[in-house]
Amino acid sequence: MLPLLPPVLIPPMVTVLASSITMSPDVVDEANTVTIDGISTGGSNGNIKVTTRAGTLTVGQAVTANGSGDVTLTAVGAMSDIAVNANIQTATGNIELTAGNAITTDTTGDIRTVTASSGTLALRAGNAIGATGNAIDINVATVAASL
Repeated sequence: MLPLLPPVLIPPMVTVLASSITMSPDVVDEANTVTIDGISTGGSNGNIKVTTRAGTLTVGQAVTANGSGDVTLTAVGAMSDIAVNANIQTATGNIELTAGNAITTDTTGDIRTVTASSGTLALRAGNAIGATGNAIDINVATVAASL
């Protein structure tokens, strides 16, 4: 098992982040808008945790936690959104998305566990989850959602 790594410190105003990062675990804590351009834990069971303290967290390319790794995406702040525009997946772990305002998706973003009979999905948002015409496609064993 790899040692726990400290959060990655990002300078202010960075808007494109985590371009094809492969490491375990992935922990990113950012003060501004974040766009994820692909994160994978490789062949390990590592967790992925990305937080923005203000602004939108956009999943632009796949976020994949292999094995039992969990994915936690958080957008703190009353007007902060999570935009799921690419797949978020784990093999058997859990997925948690928390947004101060809304969790949205385009037509290409899915949230799933590879083994459909395992894993949980927790969606928490201040105002909205999904939208008419752009449903959040899921494939997990258990789902909990709250506004």
